[in-house]
Amino acid sequence: MNLSMCNTSEDGVFVQPDYPASPWIVAVEVVRFVCIPIISCIGLCGNTLSLLVFSARSMKRSSCSVFLAALGAADNVFLISLLISWVDGHIKTLLVSNWACQTLVYMTYVSSFLSAWFIVGFTCERYIAICFPLQSHFLCSVFREKITVYVLTFIALVLYNFSFWTTETSSQGICLHKLQYMQILNIVTWADTVLTMVLPFFIIVVVNSLVLRAVSKCSMKYKQPIVSPVRMSMSTPEFRSRRVMLPTEVTVRLPSSNRVSHQARVTRTLLFVSFTFLLLNLPSHTLRLYNLIATVTSTVPVVSDKFYFLQEITATLYYSTFSCNFFIYTLFGRNFRHSLCLILRCKSTTLKSRQVVFRRFSYNRNSSRSSCLTSL
Repeated sequence: MNLSMCNTSEDGVFVQPDYPASPWIVAVEVVRFVCIPIISCIGLCGNTLSLLVFSARSMKRSSCSVFLAALGAADNVFLISLLISWVDGHIKTLLVSNWACQTLVYMTYVSSFLSAWFIVGFTCERYIAICFPLQSHFLCSVFREKITVYVLTFIALVLYNFSFWTTETSSQGICLHKLQYMQILNIVTWADTVLTMVLPFFIIVVVNSLVLRAVSKCSMKYKQPIVSPVRMSMSTPEFRSRRVMLPTEVTVRLPSSNRVSHQARVTRTLLFVSFTFLLLNLPSHTLRLYNLIATVTSTVPVVSDKFYFLQEITATLYYSTFSCNFFIYTLFGRNFRHSLCLILRCKSTTLKSRQVVFRRFSYNRNSSRSSCLTSL
C-alpha cells in the first residue's frame, strides 16, 4: 500500500508496518505515544482560546478575524481526529465500524485542506490591505471573508467525499484503504499533494515576499524627514498683485509613525504564522512527495527503520502546526493579549471594558479600514 497514505499518518490513519522490533521502531512508538497526546491537548486548549478571542464582539469587527477563527476551528477538528487515532491505537479500540473509520479519514482530509487554505486566505488579504489600501474596503470586508470561508468549506466537503467509499476497517480493527481503489487513490494522493502543499506553499511564499517588499519600502519612506518648509517671499510682484494671505511656512506632514509601527507589528505576527506553517510542513511534505515518486518509479519500495523513524519525526512536526498558532498570537499580538486577558478575567461583559476595547479597535479601523492588520 502507498506509504504516503498509510504510514505517514497525515490522514489520521496509523498502520503498523511488519518490521522487526528494532531500536528505531521502538523510538517511533515512543515518539508517537508521548508527542501526539501532548500536541493534541495543548493545541485544543490554545485553539479554543484563540477561537473565543477572535469570535468576541470587538475582534469580529476586523475581517481578518474571520480567517483566524476559522483556522482555529479547522485545527481543532484535525487534532480531535489525531487524538481519536492515538486512543484507538494505544488505549482502546474505537474504530470498530467502517463508518467510524471513514468519518475519521474524511475529517482529517477536510481539516488539513482548510487549514492550509485559510492561511492562504489571510495572507492574500494582508497583501491587499498593505499594497492596495483604497481597494481593501471593498475586497476585505467581513462579509466577503465569511463567504470565502463558506466556499472553501463547501469545496473541501465535496472534494474529499471519496473517503466514504474507498476506506474500510479490516478484521484486525485497522483502518485501511480498499485495494480495488488503489489506482484511484494514487491519483487522489497526487491531487491532494498539489492542493495542500504545492499551491499553498507557492502562494504563501510569493505573497509574503511581496508583503515584505512593501513593508520595507514603507519603512524607508517614513525614515525620511517629515517636515518640509516652503518659504515664499512677500516682496515679489506676484504676491503683491494677488494680495493673497499665505503663511510664511507650510508644513507638510506625513502619516503618524505610530500607525506605521502598528502595521509593522501586526504584519510581523501574521508573517510568523505563515512562515511557521511553511517551516513545519516542509519536511513532512517533502517525504510525502518522495514516497509518491518512489511508488511510481519502484515496483517494491523498501523503507528502512531509520527512514521510518525520520518519517515519524517529520509527521510530528506536521502535527505541531495545528497547535502552535496560539503561542504566536500571544507573543506578538498586543490586542490579542488584551482580549485574552479580558476573557480569562471574565471582564469582557462589563461596560467599561467594552468601551475601552471599542475605542481601541475604532482607532485601528480608521487607520486601516477593513484591514486584517487591526485584529492582533
